[in-house]
Amino acid sequence: MAPRDERRTLLGRLQKNIRRAVVRPFRAKPPKEFPEEDLVDLEEFTGLPREAILPYLRREPGRRISNEHGWLRPQTQAEYAWFYRGSRTYLFAADDAWDRAVALAGPGMKCLDFGGGGGRNSLGMARKGARVFYVDIGIQNAAFVAFRARKHRQDVTVLDPVVPPLEGEGAAGRWRVDTAEAARREGGFDLVVCDNVLEHVPEYHRVVAKLAQALSPTGRILECTPFKRPKAYLFGRVPAWDIHLPPTMPMVDAMAAAGLVRLDEGLWGRPIG
Repeated sequence: MAPRDERRTLLGRLQKNIRRAVVRPFRAKPPKEFPEEDLVDLEEFTGLPREAILPYLRREPGRRISNEHGWLRPQTQAEYAWFYRGSRTYLFAADDAWDRAVALAGPGMKCLDFGGGGGRNSLGMARKGARVFYVDIGIQNAAFVAFRARKHRQDVTVLDPVVPPLEGEGAAGRWRVDTAEAARREGGFDLVVCDNVLEHVPEYHRVVAKLAQALSPTGRILECTPFKRPKAYLFGRVPAWDIHLPPTMPMVDAMAAAGLVRLDEGLWGRPIG
């Protein structure tokens, strides 16, 4: 690119960012609509009225997970895990199931909703006739999804992320929170869905390796992973334990190390042939 063209490109980006920063705050946005089923389920599970739930769902100031993160300020991996495990705001999410996950699920398939949050994908896949397993680090989320499965009479099994020591570890072995290990020990999954979760996982490539081991011979992993781009930290220090973590390696490398190849955008499986 010629220097003049490069300057024009940079100038255009700067003008675009200025317009975004100056104009966008003054644009009136219609309030987001949330699925009625999700709202009723949250009301019944939390005991809160709708007017108290909506500020969480709309990410209003003081009701965001970033506010909770800023209060706790995790400094270690253990503190970071407890932030998500004990979070109150993490529970509040309401949206339709991911259409790609629902489309790939089918009757009799054994599917895993990994880091499944409020369970929208679990319910969506179960309604397609799949046998769904759900695992998430969040204590409240797991209880909420168990409630939703029971209420709506869907075939969703909530896995306990607290796993016992393996045989051979002896008395020194300890129980630990490990969602990927819980999934690996269950195993035999035809489809593993990771919907906006791996960007929150330290050393996510190790999780990918365990999820690959949890697949059936023809199983696939479907992921949507919006890692933060480096430019997000252009004018500030990168927090060691931010809500969104930088990738430890490119996704294609993490999947390749686990023996998987790209089948489609965000869809991975074992090589064919």
